[in-house]
Amino acid sequence: MKEHSKEARQVALGVLNRVVYRGAYADVALSNALARSELPAADRSLVTELVYGSLRRLNTIDYQLELFLKRPLLHLPPVIRNILRLGAYQLLFMHVPPHAAVDESVKLAKIYGHKGTASLVNAVLRKVADSGCLILEADPVKRLALESSVPEWLVRLWSDYLGFEETRRLCLASSERPPVTIRTNTLKTTRAQLKADMGNDGILAFECELAPEGLVLEGAGDPAGTRWFREGLYYVQDEAAMLVSRVLCPEGGETVFDLCAGPGGKTTHLAALMGGLGRIVAFELHRERARMVEEACRRMGVGIVEIVDGDARREATAFGPVADKVLLDVPCSGMGVLRRRVDLKWRMSSDRFEGLVDVQRELMLAGAACLRPHGVMVYSTCTINPMENEGQVDWFLKNHPDFELDDVRHGFEALPESALSGKFLRLMPHIHGTDGFFAARMIKRG
Repeated sequence: MKEHSKEARQVALGVLNRVVYRGAYADVALSNALARSELPAADRSLVTELVYGSLRRLNTIDYQLELFLKRPLLHLPPVIRNILRLGAYQLLFMHVPPHAAVDESVKLAKIYGHKGTASLVNAVLRKVADSGCLILEADPVKRLALESSVPEWLVRLWSDYLGFEETRRLCLASSERPPVTIRTNTLKTTRAQLKADMGNDGILAFECELAPEGLVLEGAGDPAGTRWFREGLYYVQDEAAMLVSRVLCPEGGETVFDLCAGPGGKTTHLAALMGGLGRIVAFELHRERARMVEEACRRMGVGIVEIVDGDARREATAFGPVADKVLLDVPCSGMGVLRRRVDLKWRMSSDRFEGLVDVQRELMLAGAACLRPHGVMVYSTCTINPMENEGQVDWFLKNHPDFELDDVRHGFEALPESALSGKFLRLMPHIHGTDGFFAARMIKRG
């Protein structure tokens, strides 16, 4: 087991190097590395924890390391930086015994560095182990950014929007490990039956509070590795994402356009809500994500989806106003999914918003063009940014008087008041335990 743990740390270091220095996506790089390895289940879990944990807490870890370095962390060789990060994460957040975390880190430094860097790793990590997590910043915004491992600029943006105290709760929730949630494929089974079947195999499943098809799993391991997943009985999806398709409230026999369909979670949910009857045209700009939609439909037994591999801003308008309903789950900054996309917050920057806003508006125009009179369009994001949410809906309604805002509660037996912001759906990690999501429902006048 000791040798496997050593190999596990080497695999984790390789993944972290690819994410931090080559721009790889954490989930893809990790999945590829684990597929190539022959690690046992326990060590695969260790690799996952080391990679996701180090990235989740990156700015906090770097701050701790800088306290005990005589020169800036960025002046060290790249691989040594990540060895220090992995070691510090084990000490500060995994509570691995200091002798184990330090010794294993020193061994890595000897493999990928030299005697001098190994001595540096040893000295710095021993000081981290002795001091624990120290945050010496007096400025409340800077301190919160380090306590919650959220970029400082994002703390300031959320504080302007929500106030500091609510931002504190949001930041802390955004750095927690998310639950494993699945959406029952009601074309093949029921939530009660799936829950019972999993329970018979020792997997605890609890009903989601908001999504009627949702289950929270405990003890399932990789949720995409079970026989129920392979049989298409569920889709791995956050509870908030499950609610968006219900806001659209599609019915059997309708024609529904999904303008940003990849990777297929909402597309297959729409099909299930329609009882497998009608027509869904799913547009996806990126070919790999279009293939993911196709695979999700195949696995889940969905036969009413036509996949259009291309840019919906062009392809959807070519159909003319034929859709009864349109879903616009648009590309966004992703501020609501930071607890799942642990590397995203370090790639984000405030100067990206302007370009995203333009794309979102172009997609809204395309959605409006392919919607018939009296049709319904839902605009949704997985971000917590008024510029991309309420601001976009306000812009669209001001420039399109033939549309009016509708109540998002269509399709629900009940929604808590905390999930509503006027006529909008707004879900927050610190309030609902879900990802952060926004949705608005609009009707095209006749």
